[in-house]
Amino acid sequence: MAHVFISYSSTHRDEARRIADLLAAQSLVGPDGTAEPITVWWDKSLLSGDVFHREITQEIDQAGAVVVIWSEGAVASDWVYAEAQRGAGRRKLVPLRDPTLAHDRIPLPFTAFHIDDVTNDVAVIASVKKRLGGTPSEDVGGLRGDQRWLLDPKAEQPLGRTVRNSPAALLQAKFRIAPFVDFGDCREKLLAWARACDPAGKPIKTAGKVIHGPGGLGKTRLMIEVARALAVEGWLAGFVNRDTLGHVTRGPQLESLIRNGREARGLLLIVDYAEGRTEDVKALARLMLERERADGAPARLVLLARAAGDWWTELTRGSTDITDVFGTGEEKMDELPLADIAEGEGRVALWKQSAVALKPHLTASFPEVSALDPEAPSAGQWARLEKLRTDPDYARPLAIQMEALLWLRGAAPGAHERGIPKMLDRMVGLEREHWKKVTEGVAMEALNRGVAQVTMVQGVDSSAQAIDLLKADSAHFGPRTKHEAGKIAGELAKLYAADASDEARGRAGGQLGEGLAPLEPDLIGEHLVAEKADTELIDACLVGCVN
Repeated sequence: MAHVFISYSSTHRDEARRIADLLAAQSLVGPDGTAEPITVWWDKSLLSGDVFHREITQEIDQAGAVVVIWSEGAVASDWVYAEAQRGAGRRKLVPLRDPTLAHDRIPLPFTAFHIDDVTNDVAVIASVKKRLGGTPSEDVGGLRGDQRWLLDPKAEQPLGRTVRNSPAALLQAKFRIAPFVDFGDCREKLLAWARACDPAGKPIKTAGKVIHGPGGLGKTRLMIEVARALAVEGWLAGFVNRDTLGHVTRGPQLESLIRNGREARGLLLIVDYAEGRTEDVKALARLMLERERADGAPARLVLLARAAGDWWTELTRGSTDITDVFGTGEEKMDELPLADIAEGEGRVALWKQSAVALKPHLTASFPEVSALDPEAPSAGQWARLEKLRTDPDYARPLAIQMEALLWLRGAAPGAHERGIPKMLDRMVGLEREHWKKVTEGVAMEALNRGVAQVTMVQGVDSSAQAIDLLKADSAHFGPRTKHEAGKIAGELAKLYAADASDEARGRAGGQLGEGLAPLEPDLIGEHLVAEKADTELIDACLVGCVN
């Protein structure tokens, strides 16, 4: 595999060749002092096909630096975006800009990266050697909310401080720590659906599917795995996050990727919490049909929801685009309900696998965890595992994963305590223990209600929004000044900052950056909200959102 991978538009093939020759003339000096020439991979003919796309993704994954040449042609290319997305996700991106391209024409999140002029040979060589020397490119997870992905792959590494600040975060789907559960072969079914062809053997251009089931069944994780698999085949795939389409910059850029995509093998759009985002769904369906009329590559739209009820009925009645994309007739839909985990040994196996996967992330902060052996738990825990085999409360993967995390932290419910609510009590209690260790100068009740507020509104994008939200809870606490609300927001930022890398959070010392994330996974956050959501808190959230 080559040291450097170059992504570019065919309109700038000559520039790509020049950069390839420039880098190939350079050398790297190894630890033993031996010099070796830099090797470069770049597609000289921009061929297509499944095997070729797989070769490209392998080259990106193995390269030490991924050079992306942004030009007018590259900005319009869904495939260049997909390659840049993959390189950025592995933090080895070296973005370059054609001098004739305005900086703000580069699609997000890449405008937030350090970008060299493609004609500045000295800077190009220096940036590439930095990546090859182990200096990572910017962390997209550390950018402000309005600078992040147009299509979010939801693939992040857990931060070093994550376990100390929020143990529940280890169970978030985007970190992919706990093992993936697919007892119904849903992943393979969805991949077959995405690749489907008509009777003539031509790929079906546009299709949609609704995946529904209670929280904790793994809908988000399932689609992360599907998106990863399709990306290897050359698809542009990811989640359309809330407020992307309506954003003044991100919205038009995403619309262009959807409407005009020609070079990627296909497009997969995923909408989480679809029951609360019907306007986004309508807009995406319209854009996908425009793409089909322009003879674009195949496109698939997946909606994730807790249930398919009245929201879906109203949506199909009000939009012919929805019925065209989802193949609906009357109130029918192309759907995939997720099933529970069957009773039996498979549940115990998942508990053991989860404990093994979570253990390394806990041992640095909690050395006592290293002595625990998932194959030899205590008699009390064995009694709980016997119940786990058949208890309906353990029909969801998240419940089993919570059981494993609580056991590792010495906080598992007693042998005679059963039910998801008891586990959720323990998980929220574990979070609170960490709040006490991390925060200072803020009462526990203020933290409880603040986290509940942020979770209820599914996160805030700015410090101003956080302060307005916290000030609005005046019926419970009495009037709060901006300074008082800001102090609480700063302490919450130590726990659930949405926009900072591990290093930046440590430097911030509790100063709120641009946003706060909700307590996740959803079941845990919702449990805290249910505990704290009195009329005063609900009214405060409504007022805070209006402000």
